[in-house]
Amino acid sequence: MRPNEYPIVHEEDTAGAYEFDIVMLIETEPNVFYIGRDTGCSCPIPFEDQTVTEDFVRMFSTRDVERYLDGLSGGSYRDDHNVAAFVKAMKARVAARKATR
Repeated sequence: MRPNEYPIVHEEDTAGAYEFDIVMLIETEPNVFYIGRDTGCSCPIPFEDQTVTEDFVRMFSTRDVERYLDGLSGGSYRDDHNVAAFVKAMKARVAARKATR
């Protein structure tokens, strides 16, 4: 399936006008998270040519999210994206699932 077909836990776009650089954290099923990135000009639709199984990475913990974001652009991605916001969103989703049990 396409990433846009799943609930988005958190996403950020750090690109300027007429382009995109998006990192998206999604939940494919309860407490199963994947993260991926897409970049380009404003012409294509972000993530339109990606699938979760081939282009996204499974995240087993918030530390995995931190490592993924740190690994983008040689670690400088942490400066561009609010890593804490991704971690907070993932923790909130997990807590919400626990509360409904």
